[in-house]
Amino acid sequence: MKLRLYDQEGYKLRAGCLCYRDRTEKEVLLVSGGSKNRNSWKVPAGGIENGEIPMDAAIREVFEEAGVTGEVGICLGLFQNEKSKSRTYIYSMFVKTLNKSMENKDCKWFDVSEAHTYLTQRPIQQQYITTAMNHRKMLVKDPNTNTYKPLYKNEKT
Repeated sequence: MKLRLYDQEGYKLRAGCLCYRDRTEKEVLLVSGGSKNRNSWKVPAGGIENGEIPMDAAIREVFEEAGVTGEVGICLGLFQNEKSKSRTYIYSMFVKTLNKSMENKDCKWFDVSEAHTYLTQRPIQQQYITTAMNHRKMLVKDPNTNTYKPLYKNEKT
């Protein structure tokens, strides 16, 4: 059995990624709730294991749940869920490969606003998308590459 990490206040520590199809950030990948709940969608994330840093846990979790590998972008934040008494680090990720899920979950691409709607039963996960969209407002679209760059030259994405 894998040891999960908890913080000093007893919150379970988790990590995951908003997995974008490409740098346009128009589509995000959601995974099914598992073999028993294929009509429920969620952002791939899970518990941080003993000895892991949040980013490594996020990379592992999206690979296990969605079969995704990719380039990790920024940390969108640490999101607290009082109901499950958990705190989740969420990163952006640009998908490079999509393989079969190790956990037998279905994966589906959603337009970002559509994904937000599908996560109605998961308001904390809706916050991931809202935060990402608000961060994007701080960026400027590069018409040559159709990607977003920091509004100010000294910012990094």
